[in-house]
Amino acid sequence: MTTAIKEFVVDRGVKSLFHFTRLNNLPSILKNGLLTKEACAHVGINPAVNDPCRYDGTGAISATISFPNYKMFYRLRCDNPDVEWVVLKLKRSLLWRTRCVFSDTNAGDGSAYSVPFARRQGVAALHSMFGDYGEIERTTLNIPDHYTTNPQAEVLLLDGATVDDITGVYFQKLATYQQYKAQDLDWPLHYDGGFFNGRSDYARWR
Repeated sequence: MTTAIKEFVVDRGVKSLFHFTRLNNLPSILKNGLLTKEACAHVGINPAVNDPCRYDGTGAISATISFPNYKMFYRLRCDNPDVEWVVLKLKRSLLWRTRCVFSDTNAGDGSAYSVPFARRQGVAALHSMFGDYGEIERTTLNIPDHYTTNPQAEVLLLDGATVDDITGVYFQKLATYQQYKAQDLDWPLHYDGGFFNGRSDYARWR
């Protein structure tokens, strides 16, 4: 199964996963990695969370393929105007090295969490994230092969991600980027990078 997933990911041209979080979580993440809810509780970390009511039924780390879930990200930023955010880029190998649950839409949507985990794992479930979605034909979206069809298609990382799985940190505010850059951290830090905007097909998903 892992070989089939790796082959699909490579053939599709997927390079990275993405996860957005509040800036005040960043120091802990850079020290401990992206820990699941259970792992955080075990080591006494109390992160700021976006969704205290996890309808997906897990304490997993939510990630998306090739581009952040801009629809949810935009709503959260509007609802929390005083909060500063960062976007993390993660290794694609998480998709075949770790336990993942694949959903062709937001994992907290009833159409996703009503489907048993067993049917949302493996290469077939991953493949479904790149097919037509309802009445929307993928070919009409004019998006790259490495984008999921639905911008909210989600990967639940059941084991989280290690520090070594983080390959980039993106800041929206230049001042914050400069502040972290001045610390001479051994991390690939970037200013924006376009990951705080919508995908090119945003008009089809309003």
